[in-house]
Amino acid sequence: VTLTRSGAMTLAFGSPCSNVLIDGVSIFNPAVGNTDGIDIGCDGAVIQNTTVVNGDDSICMKRGAKNVLVTNCSVFNGDPFPGSQFRGLAGGLVLGTSDDDSMSNIT
Repeated sequence: VTLTRSGAMTLAFGSPCSNVLIDGVSIFNPAVGNTDGIDIGCDGAVIQNTTVVNGDDSICMKRGAKNVLVTNCSVFNGDPFPGSQFRGLAGGLVLGTSDDDSMSNIT
């Protein structure tokens, strides 16, 4: 599965959710705005064999993220948005952007 040019968060799984599997997904977003690749707030998730190219949080743990495994994933800065000269500053694996302490067992 390939997802491209999202205007905002590309894949978002908020609480309550459980037993999420993201496997073999490719995300290509420009380096602009809130183009998060994957946002997870689930109890029980595996993210594997996935590539995220963007300019924001690449794989981001949100409020309620528990028992999450991230393996064999790659993240890269996205291409400049048309009219911009600067590449994005993608954050690889991001923890706690929701200022919440309910996350646990993230590996």
